[in-house]
Amino acid sequence: MVGFTNGEFVANKLNVDNVQVDGNTITSTDTNGAINLTPNGTGNIVANTNTTIGSTGVTTNMLDVDNVNINGNTIISSDTDGNLNITPNGSGNTVIGTYTSIDSGGNIELSRDYNGANSISIRNNYTTSAAYSQFAGYARGDAGGTTTNVFALSARPYNEGNPERANRTNLSCAKSGLIIRMTESAGSFNFYDYNANQVLLGGSDASGANGALRLPKNPAFNAINTSTRSNVTGNGTAYTIPFNSTTTNGFDQGSNYNTSTGVFTAPLSARYHFGAYVYLSGLATATTIKLSFLKSTGVEFGFTYALPTLISASIAGFSNDIYCTMSASDTIKVVLTVSGIASNTVDVMATTGSEQRSAFYGHLFS
Repeated sequence: MVGFTNGEFVANKLNVDNVQVDGNTITSTDTNGAINLTPNGTGNIVANTNTTIGSTGVTTNMLDVDNVNINGNTIISSDTDGNLNITPNGSGNTVIGTYTSIDSGGNIELSRDYNGANSISIRNNYTTSAAYSQFAGYARGDAGGTTTNVFALSARPYNEGNPERANRTNLSCAKSGLIIRMTESAGSFNFYDYNANQVLLGGSDASGANGALRLPKNPAFNAINTSTRSNVTGNGTAYTIPFNSTTTNGFDQGSNYNTSTGVFTAPLSARYHFGAYVYLSGLATATTIKLSFLKSTGVEFGFTYALPTLISASIAGFSNDIYCTMSASDTIKVVLTVSGIASNTVDVMATTGSEQRSAFYGHLFS
């Protein structure tokens, strides 16, 4: 039906070149023909009052694409319990804002600058040789420097290649190398120095010494006297004994003991335990022997022995043991004072073989 009504052209169907208008439908009639709507100049194509198609894109109040609804700042899945899947191509990441990305493995980077410095990451990895989840923080140590792992909390529930590493949770600081490690399979908890490859505190799951307490960083020493110190006291002379060896049946953990002077220097303000024992000869007419610990502050911890009338072969052993508080840089040494002899004829006997006749030892305990 074609006609004019009130000056308007009226038709049931209209064909113009390759375009057909029929009811609410506009169709291209040529095979695979496109329908082109081209406004003049900067004009736009307006579909009702809410949607505009222009040279820079589509503007609309709301958009439905399959099961996804986009409305304002909100993206919603419109199917019941539907997921929203954002899947980049290949090795591409999903980038949210400027500094946040999610890769195909589910690892999340939250960084102040997108090059990875000064960031927090949540990572997940699973293979037959290594499986772990990690929450880590990173920071750039200096301008232009390399990124450093400042801290990491990781859990490793399974490791086929190394069962000792299974069921392990670590809180680590890679910059210092310190790891707080809990290992369920070995029943251990320890502080571990990754750089030095040693357990600092707690049970070592590698050695099987579960529950052992090791303090390899605490100052401790055992020094012995390998040379006889002849005629050093007897008439009241105070003699500092230079226990001269920490290598022969001895040790000096922390290198705080001086084998030349016999002086220990406290590296930390703490409580310490010290002990000493000596074998002396030439005591036949001696009356008293005092074995003391003398601090650099002037405090003396002495124990005086009153000798009996006769000492067999003029030889005897003596010891002293103390607990004291030391400030950092305080020093302490062993001083021997023998009285009652007309001259200095008393000798400090040397250690021979496995028989430790004279030694000075100590450690930090609290």
